[in-house]
Amino acid sequence: MISNSLQVLPFYNLNDSQFYTFLRLDKVDILKQNTQLSDYVANTNFVKSVDELNFSYVTDMDFNNKVHMLKDNIELSVIHFNIRSLNCNHRSLCQFLELLVLKFDIIILSEIWSVNIDFYHNILPGYSFHYDLPKDSHVGGVGVYISDSFTKYELAEYKIANSSLNRIENIWFEVSRYGKKYIIGGIYRHPNQNIQDFTSTMEDVLGKLSNLSIPSVIAGDINIDLTKCTINNDIANYVDNLTTNNFMPLTLMPTRITSRSASLIDHIYYLQGTKTKDCISVKSGNFLEDITDHLPTYMLLINNRKKMISPRPTVRIFSEKNMSLFKSQPSAN
Repeated sequence: MISNSLQVLPFYNLNDSQFYTFLRLDKVDILKQNTQLSDYVANTNFVKSVDELNFSYVTDMDFNNKVHMLKDNIELSVIHFNIRSLNCNHRSLCQFLELLVLKFDIIILSEIWSVNIDFYHNILPGYSFHYDLPKDSHVGGVGVYISDSFTKYELAEYKIANSSLNRIENIWFEVSRYGKKYIIGGIYRHPNQNIQDFTSTMEDVLGKLSNLSIPSVIAGDINIDLTKCTINNDIANYVDNLTTNNFMPLTLMPTRITSRSASLIDHIYYLQGTKTKDCISVKSGNFLEDITDHLPTYMLLINNRKKMISPRPTVRIFSEKNMSLFKSQPSAN
């Protein structure tokens, strides 16, 4: 009998065929075949920033190697998971986060579902948990874990209301630390909804945020495949709406990959804000992680002028003064 403890191992839930398919995923081919969004955004004023993102798929070890030297320069870190029920997958979430050398400041979860949700306030020590749940179903919802190192308050004025054309859960916060403020938004948009209506609704929110001087980050499962921005007018208009309001899409490659398809439906958007210094750069990527059938995606704000503090080497200085002082000391014998 197989021990239940084996169920926490990576890829335990995949059958042989699925595991073989996963191993055969050629990350280079995925990047080559799905450059539609990065090419589209490159024609905007974000062209330099897109190049600097150095977007890639990473394992936990790849990520740890990348951030090892950057750790003290990271001003804000955000990660998003489509968790497909926090009740079912909270243990895998915690185990994955433990593998990372970086403790993310903001953890945004979409599709948290409402099952036993009150039990999951304290699964991540050092964070506060906030969420918005669907009113007519246990499926859906969005949650945000915010590090206790931030001062925070909820921004109800940005909340997007549900409508018959768009079922959506969302939650918004202003967070601040060390005198720096950010606006954070978490969104779960249910699938098969009207894109035009959502674009119009989002335009109001994006416009308000764009008029502020505060850097803003929006993340969630939006269920709009941005790889189709060159062949679908509604999706192209949605991306144009983001960039017109100075929001840069940071997730450039598919987040849901199967043996037959690859779609980019989990998004992170970043608004630099008018007071952000030029020394701040952005890095992003997707984790190759199988908690659910969506890949986690992350972003890092990095201060390139912040000097790394290295310990001063311990040396003996054999100067005439020091040698004279040593000789003048009484012998230990």
